[in-house]
Amino acid sequence: MREAPKPGGGSSPGSFRGGESAGALLDGIRSGRDNYNREQGISYPRTNEIRGVPAPDKGGNHNMNRRDAGVMVQKPAPIRFGHLERQRDRAGVIVNVDGWRHGYWHYDPWWCDRFWYWDYYCYVPVPRYTTPSVYYYYGCLPGYVWYWRVVWVSYPVVVYVERPISWVYVRSGYYLERPTYSSMDRAISDIVDAWRYADPGLIERHVRPGDRVAIFLDGEYSYSMEGYDYAAITRDAVLNVRTKSFSVDRVAHRSNDMVVVYATHTFVNLDDYYETVYVAYTLERCGHEWYITEAGSSHRPLVR
Repeated sequence: MREAPKPGGGSSPGSFRGGESAGALLDGIRSGRDNYNREQGISYPRTNEIRGVPAPDKGGNHNMNRRDAGVMVQKPAPIRFGHLERQRDRAGVIVNVDGWRHGYWHYDPWWCDRFWYWDYYCYVPVPRYTTPSVYYYYGCLPGYVWYWRVVWVSYPVVVYVERPISWVYVRSGYYLERPTYSSMDRAISDIVDAWRYADPGLIERHVRPGDRVAIFLDGEYSYSMEGYDYAAITRDAVLNVRTKSFSVDRVAHRSNDMVVVYATHTFVNLDDYYETVYVAYTLERCGHEWYITEAGSSHRPLVR
């Protein structure tokens, strides 16, 4: 049901500012070598260092599509929820308790928690210690992240007068053939192709690891996360969501160096039905390149 992969496919490694490759940076995260954290004096506590909080179970099983999946009951956390509210798995096991999402449905029935690229997911809501992921509305992905991997900042409530602008799709790998395409066209096209062809490197080249990305759920600011965390969690999403289509609904101009991309993402769920999530990316220009500074998702259309 998915579109055919591009000829000569494979992930494009991309690069962050300063020549540091995205793949090398994310590999460092997986092996526990957060060089940026050490340089900046940032220290994240482990879950087992906080009294009463369960440690991440990397060998655990929260994949509700596994044959040995059972009912997991946890006290719900106050979060927003949408079309996942009443979902059950094929065996009738409730994956939401009192309206709060628990576990995930991966397409692979043998998928385990330890297979995720990013190490800081939580699979059930833990009051005061978890917050919804930017990919909460994708049932095949983990629904929560630990508080200590995100930050809350005073985010100004600004009413922008967004002016729709045109853009031109340029397929990845054809940049040199049509030099008339702008860097903004390339950045938007990279986001589109990343989802269409399961190539996270295309998005990673537009994320700066040392800068924060503001996360929006249902159009409202929720929290911010470091660029390398956002790149890692997005790698998991791009590689594990079976995309049917990813179409840009509108590109809006906010300022000379800022645009917002609104898109509709349609993907295949576990039962081969189509589901839709509405996403938005804010891109800011730095030099000749455009980088993601805001990202959001919603079960309702974001374009009014």
